[in-house]
Amino acid sequence: MDAGDADPRDWRGVAEFIAEAQLRGIADACARILSRGNLPADVPLVGAGVGCFVARRLAERLHRPYVSFEQFFDSAATAGAGVGDCAPAAAVASLAAQELAR
Repeated sequence: MDAGDADPRDWRGVAEFIAEAQLRGIADACARILSRGNLPADVPLVGAGVGCFVARRLAERLHRPYVSFEQFFDSAATAGAGVGDCAPAAAVASLAAQELAR
């Protein structure tokens, strides 16, 4: 279908339905893992990148704390760098810097 085939409010409803279905699937998977009892209740979900808002919603739904990936880095050194948007590369760079500092 094309955008003009339905009212924008209808498309918004479809998008909200799909987003909720995806979030529910992720929440169910997390709940299965958390039900194993291997993690304390205060272990946070860490959000990074453009999807961090999903992690934040998920943390709320699971009654878990939320932590932004950027919080693991010195804010002065990463100001404006978008560390969360390139989390894997930033994590590897951080590990390499720690190794070089030894």
